[in-house]
Formats: sequence, structure tokens, C-alpha cells
Amino acid sequence: TDLIQEIDAASALQDRVDLLDELALASRFNFHLKKLVLFQPPAMLAYLIAELKTLTLDKWRANSDLAQLGRAEALQYITVLLETMHKTLFLSWPLFAAPDGTSLLVLLLEPKAGLVMQVLVGVTSPLVSAEELKQGPLQQAALDVVHMCMAVLYQISQLFVEQQLQDKVAAADKRTAFYAYVLSAVQGAALERRLEIIFSALKITLLDTPASCMRMATIHHYAYVLHLLVKYPSAVREIIAKKFQEDINFVIPRVILPPVTDTHPLEKRSSICFLKILSIFAPDMGKKLSTKELNQDLL
Repeated sequence: TDLIQEIDAASALQDRVDLLDELALASRFNFHLKKLVLFQPPAMLAYLIAELKTLTLDKWRANSDLAQLGRAEALQYITVLLETMHKTLFLSWPLFAAPDGTSLLVLLLEPKAGLVMQVLVGVTSPLVSAEELKQGPLQQAALDVVHMCMAVLYQISQLFVEQQLQDKVAAADKRTAFYAYVLSAVQGAALERRLEIIFSALKITLLDTPASCMRMATIHHYAYVLHLLVKYPSAVREIIAKKFQEDINFVIPRVILPPVTDTHPLEKRSSICFLKILSIFAPDMGKKLSTKELNQDLL
């Protein structure tokens, strides 16, 4: 409560960013703080979601007070809101391995009123435009927003993996549950627009971003989440086949690496996910690139 009041009382946006930066850094490996952010009333996570919803493109354009805020500064604030969510959910599984962990996980994943559903609604909202992702002064800031959205989606997918492990339910059922959550948050034309943003950001990252540890982790988030969303027949699969087949055919094969002894585990996992995606949309090409090491399942 004190931190929420302190953030609200900040007179400058940069002060809010600095406070949330500190919270994100502190909560990454502090499980007590994670629990407070997720569950201590009033939940800090709910506050972060509410802040995010005030910065969607439709709210931005309709609110004269928000429109006076520099767009670059707003994108920075969106990014730090998402980063705080990501760091809170990052490696949070020990919380759910505790005696009361199962009930906490059920509370988070409650289909309609759970905080995870609210997070999904937030991260699948229109936060950046296609124009902002094109070359220009806002491109990197817009990319950072999309990257953090994918990072949050990845961490949410890991909650379903944890539930799968706890409940000993078939992996397919939990993967379907993740997909159903995403589709309940965004559908129809809005889903197509979100996928357009995701593929635009992914192409920039794959083709134009220099190699780094951050790039490797970011690509893994995209590969894993997209694989979950297309693994079964779905609206996402239909949209991708209709709108993004060229990207599947000509961009993704460039990053499917042949496994070697010094391949980083994240690069290998990304290659496995991308190969599975390619095998759905371009099976002949997927077969050519397939190897025993890459033809395996993932949690």
C-alpha cells in the first residue's frame, strides 16, 4: 500500500519509472516480495495492470492529459510496468511448491477473475502501433514493449507448466488451457492485429538485432509462446497461415540452428520451437531441417 501511494504521489513520470525499476530488480529473486506483489491486499500486480490499461493506444488518443505526455516517455513507463510483472512471475515456482502453493496457483489462474487473466488482457491490449515499430525514433522503445509482452506471456505459460506438474495432468491439456486463456483475452480482428505486431517485432529481432544474451532470451520467448499458440488447430494458426506464411518460409529457417556441443540451451530450445512451427506451416521444409536432437518435445 505504501509503495502504491508513493508511486501515485510521484510528480514526474521518471520518478515512477525509477520506483518500479527498483521493485522489478528487488522482486526478481526475492520470493517474499513476489508473494507480497501477487497476493498482499491491495495486490501490487492489480495496480500495475490498472496503470497499463490507462496507456493503451485507444486511451492515449482519447485522453488529452495522457496525450500531453511524450510518447517515448509513455513507452518507457509501459515497459517498466511490464518488466515488473515479468520479474515478479520469473522463477516464481517455489511459491507454489510451498504448503499453500497449490491454492495460490489456483487463485492466480482462476479463469475469469484471476490476476493472470487480467495480466493477459493487459499485455494483449494495443500498446504500440505498427507505425512505431518501423524505422524511426520510437522503434526501439516500441520493440522493448513488445519484447516485454512476450516475456510476460512466457512466464504465464510457465504457471501452466507448474500446474501441470502439480496436478499430473497431461501436457496437452495445460497447453490448451494456456491457449484458451489467450483467446479469451483477445479475439477476431484484434487478435490479427496483435499477431501483426508480434511478427513485425520478431522479424526485426531476428534479422536486424546484433547477437547478445538478451537477444537470445528474447527470441526464446517468441519461439516458445508462438509454438504453444499454434501447436493445436486454432484461430492463431489460421491467421498465421493466411497472413504470415512468407515470414514462416523465409525468416524462421534462418534461425533454426543445427545442434552442436556448444549450442546454448536457450538457442537449442528456440530452434526446437521454430522447427515445430515450421513443420506445421511448411512441412516439407521442416522435414529437411529436422534432426533427432531438434525433434523432441518441451515442457
